Amino acid sequence: MAKRKKIIVIFDIGEAWKRHFILDSSLQVLESDKVPIVSTEDDEGDKAGNLERATSWVVKTIAKVESMRTYDLRGFNFTCSSTTLVHIGHKGDPIFPLFSTKKAFPHSLYKDFEYRHNQHKLHPIETGSPGVGMVNSGFQMFWLKYRRPYLYGQIRHSLHLPQYFSFLFTGIPLSDFTSIGCHSAMWNFQQKSMHNWVTEENIDKKLAPLVTSWHTVN
Repeated sequence: MAKRKKIIVIFDIGEAWKRHFILDSSLQVLESDKVPIVSTEDDEGDKAGNLERATSWVVKTIAKVESMRTYDLRGFNFTCSSTTLVHIGHKGDPIFPLFSTKKAFPHSLYKDFEYRHNQHKLHPIETGSPGVGMVNSGFQMFWLKYRRPYLYGQIRHSLHLPQYFSFLFTGIPLSDFTSIGCHSAMWNFQQKSMHNWVTEENIDKKLAPLVTSWHTVN
């Protein structure tokens, strides 16, 4: 019987397409696949990510690769839209759809933010990003807290999409510096800590423990 080839699987999940790549120990691509993403709607009828279908695709892909006699699966990882948040309830399941980063952010909520935190706008040098609404995952959390408080109260952990898929297999909720620092408006790069407004709003209490991007879960 031929020796099984050691491989890893990388999932690349964006807003329009989802892909997976099978790589050998030299990081050469052995196989790949590309599937269009089918969207759904949120509670206002706006376009939203279909987390259920994406989750099913990931689980089935892993099961298929594990069943192949030619491969020895040694690990897998995810690269996804890091501005997308998955909100986990107290039973460990997602509790509502993926709100689109293109969803309009109310101008009045910007004004509320300025009033509450005494600043006209977040300084890009501090956060690495200007305030651009739902593209900032921190502002997504602010929007949920004040425009969807009945949903916000159900959240145990808010995970960026790559960390959600890791959580799906490990059951360990984690936040990653790469996602938190990716124009989330939550991280203060000068202080190397969560921005003051995040802790003042207690939004950090909804986030999972922070780990480095090279942290592994066995």
